[in-house]
Amino acid sequence: MSEMKGKERSLGDDAGSDETESLGAAPKKKRKKWPIAIGVMAVIVIAAGAGFMMWHEQPSFCNAICHSPMDPYVDNYYSEDSTALAAVHREADTVCLDCHEPVLSEQISEGMKWLSGDFITNADTGMLVIDPEKQAGLVPSVTCKSCHNMDEAKAATEDFEGNQGANPHDSHVGELECSSCHSSHGASTLYCGNCHSFTLPEGWEYPTKA
Repeated sequence: MSEMKGKERSLGDDAGSDETESLGAAPKKKRKKWPIAIGVMAVIVIAAGAGFMMWHEQPSFCNAICHSPMDPYVDNYYSEDSTALAAVHREADTVCLDCHEPVLSEQISEGMKWLSGDFITNADTGMLVIDPEKQAGLVPSVTCKSCHNMDEAKAATEDFEGNQGANPHDSHVGELECSSCHSSHGASTLYCGNCHSFTLPEGWEYPTKA
């Protein structure tokens, strides 16, 4: 009798152990990897976007693809010519986008013109031929005045190159656009030279008369 109870107990123990094993820890679920993949991709996209924006602000971006007509502009910016305004601005830690506001609609328009070849360049300089009446591509005076004080400019040219006290920053024709005389990437032209024969500063030219 005791042997039977022992067998029953042993059988019960075996059944319990089997049951315990069957009720043991559930198999581990496989972790989903797609959230990690998406997170990695998001980091890559953000880093690439930040890198692109930093590059976009550098002068080298301008001619990275459209070498023509942008190469001459970038070369002028990095030149050691003290009469080139672009080089002077570089020495003052000014980059292209500080003066040329990156308006998306204009950038798209310029990109389309570049793809179609719908632009004219100067045969000697390789730079764009700009219609001054349309002021397209020219930096507006309001941008120049955000850095340059006009009262200081007037004071600096009170006796402009000894030209009988003529002051181009206080002209009898009224206030002009800065781009009427100043050119960042080419020789600046003295607007007064349309009528007067004044002495030109170094690196300046008289306007081309039609």
